[in-house]
Amino acid sequence: MKKRLLGFVLCGLIAVSSMSATACLKHKIDDDAGDKSVLYVTNYNGGFGEDWIAEVEKRFETKYEKESFETGKTGVDIRVLNEHDGGSAYLDKVDAAKGEVFFIEDVDYYEWMSNNKLLEITDVVNATLSDGKSVYSKMTPEQQSFYNYNGQGKYYALPHHDHQTGLIYDMDLFETEEFYFAKNGAPSEAGYAGTNKFTGDKDNASAGPDGKYGTSDDGLPATYTEFYALCDYMVSKNTDTDIVPIIWSGSNRRDYLNWFLSELMADYEGKEQLELNYTYNGTAKNLIEINNGQVEKLPETQITPETGYKIYKTAGRYYALEFLDNIADHAKWNAENNYGTLDQHQAQYQFLAGKTGQVKTKEGKAVRYAFLMDGNWWENEAKDDFARLVDNFGDSYSNTRRNFAFMPLPKATADKIGEDFTIATTDLTNAFIKASIAESKIKLAKEFLKFCYEDAQLQSFNKITGLPASVNYELDKADYKALSKYGQSCYDVRKGVVAPYSQNKIYINNYSSLKLCKTFSVGGVAVVDELQTTTAKAYFSSLCKNKANEAAWKQSYSKWFN
Repeated sequence: MKKRLLGFVLCGLIAVSSMSATACLKHKIDDDAGDKSVLYVTNYNGGFGEDWIAEVEKRFETKYEKESFETGKTGVDIRVLNEHDGGSAYLDKVDAAKGEVFFIEDVDYYEWMSNNKLLEITDVVNATLSDGKSVYSKMTPEQQSFYNYNGQGKYYALPHHDHQTGLIYDMDLFETEEFYFAKNGAPSEAGYAGTNKFTGDKDNASAGPDGKYGTSDDGLPATYTEFYALCDYMVSKNTDTDIVPIIWSGSNRRDYLNWFLSELMADYEGKEQLELNYTYNGTAKNLIEINNGQVEKLPETQITPETGYKIYKTAGRYYALEFLDNIADHAKWNAENNYGTLDQHQAQYQFLAGKTGQVKTKEGKAVRYAFLMDGNWWENEAKDDFARLVDNFGDSYSNTRRNFAFMPLPKATADKIGEDFTIATTDLTNAFIKASIAESKIKLAKEFLKFCYEDAQLQSFNKITGLPASVNYELDKADYKALSKYGQSCYDVRKGVVAPYSQNKIYINNYSSLKLCKTFSVGGVAVVDELQTTTAKAYFSSLCKNKANEAAWKQSYSKWFN
């Protein structure tokens, strides 16, 4: 994790943010476990943390305390290695690493397979688990196809958890400051009379982006235009405390905002059209170009490996840039350090601590933020900040007493209202056993991996992290109710997730450069920085000139056309 730098004036008792995400479970890392079999498990200790794997460790050791996996040994000693390297950093060192089973982010499955780094686990995928189901049956059709390596009927890794970014909103602030659009008080409402009206009562709120009353998005902006109007309304209410619409990590804005652009694009495109960016197989229905400053819709176009470059002209990409451009152009909508050194931990903390009245601008005025732009993991990542606020200000500051939610994104245009909320998984997180594991450990490693995909462990992961695992399972009503409001909102939208699963040779051989978040950039400059000095239309035109280019596409990818 990056070192924290203060971007705002905070009172003494909240000046230093916690660094819990780097804390590691204490384990012996020697091989002397006496008469027990040892298994080393590497966990990516980022936003999803380490508590979930500590619980799995405890349960597995208890279940198998009398089982023998090696001659002369009884019982198991699971040793968790909490580290912070993603897949690309691990590729060259996995063979020599202590870990034997891995749960890490950003693994390029086909690249790892081409380098013979993954053990075959087809038997794990097809085995009947203690819950009576197989891992295979819990995978989506897209997952079943993607992890079936080259269509050979063999599996070498499993999807673990989802990686999404979005806008998190403070529901309590929306209620007390009356930031929900009132019924017939928003332009998207049938009874709108030309004046925006707001309320703190969701029972009397507008229908929101899903176009239905009585659902969780009631009162939220249904369109980009309504979102901009809401931001202006928030700023206009500033009195003793400034209400600033949005805060994000300034020091990490390149990654976070490119991820966010991917989500805006995904919600515009929907599942079928978004998947063209991975499969290069189908009819593109949303292509546009900019002519004389005007957006012009192009005819429906067949996308094939040879014409894959045309997908860069999708309207969802343009409207995502337009949304971020509008935010970048309005200084009053942004936290003071959105373009500075504020890291993600500080942004999370200031989002939470604004309620205390002791987060202040450089001029010394109290400030509170309505939206945090961050990953879906933010609440779990900020758990020690919640705890410290509880210590200093009482139980009302706990995550189960505060009310936040992952916001269904507003629609780019009014005709999109009512379409399902679509979310992109922007980085794959995988579970696997390394190919270089000692043969004597394989049986234990496979049993552990199967255990992790039992419904009970998937449910435990969800309850502890507050976020869903990537495969199919259900929480019962009591467990769902025990989640924070934020955790419930993430569980509610899980059926809208679209992940970058493809068997297309272009995509799987160029995964790192063809991720959605990478396809927004021209050169090495952060997109949001460019949008401070240029328009979305100009940037989109430049992007299309560079990337929606037949000659460049053919030069880069023709070897994988067939």
